[in-house]
Amino acid sequence: MCGLFYFLFINKHFKTRLRRINKTLVLLVRKLPNKKNNFAVIMKKMDCCSPEKQKLIEEVGLHFEKTQNMAPLAARIYAIMILSPSDGHTFEEIREITAASKSSVSTQLNLLMQTKKVDYFTKPGDRKRFFKASRAYLKHTLKEYLENISEEIKMVEKIIQFNATYNSEKFEKDGHIPKLFREYLAAQKENLETTIQRVSEYEND
Repeated sequence: MCGLFYFLFINKHFKTRLRRINKTLVLLVRKLPNKKNNFAVIMKKMDCCSPEKQKLIEEVGLHFEKTQNMAPLAARIYAIMILSPSDGHTFEEIREITAASKSSVSTQLNLLMQTKKVDYFTKPGDRKRFFKASRAYLKHTLKEYLENISEEIKMVEKIIQFNATYNSEKFEKDGHIPKLFREYLAAQKENLETTIQRVSEYEND
């Protein structure tokens, strides 16, 4: 009997808490200006700032800072866009996630759009702009890598030619090392060109 009373008590307590949670969700829905898909909006707001996503945003942002020489806030915003669903984020949501000022977010968003890393779109009946990663962001990133490698190949070629002409003894001894590096860069360049071509084919489908 004690076990039965305990079960009934726990069950009643659980139902009471569940009713409170439902009331809270209803109140949140009523506060939103647009009643369409309100529950989905709430769930999105709850998910967009999850600890897992915040941690990954920071990791990806640091990576972009180092590899693409991006400003810290721009790198975080770019990371947010890449890790966001296709329906994007509003300006206010980006501010909420980054905890940055309006002017700072606006400046960095404009920079990301100028460099074709981020696009925006609008929805019927909604004046807000929704930001998302450019569909071509991967292609642009690969092109940047290709440009950097092409420049490095030119530089290595100049070094090889100079040492072959003016440091012949040194070149005969160690000249194979920069040549190996040149071969590596050439292979990377060819791989990038092939990948960019394949990405372009997917975009045209």
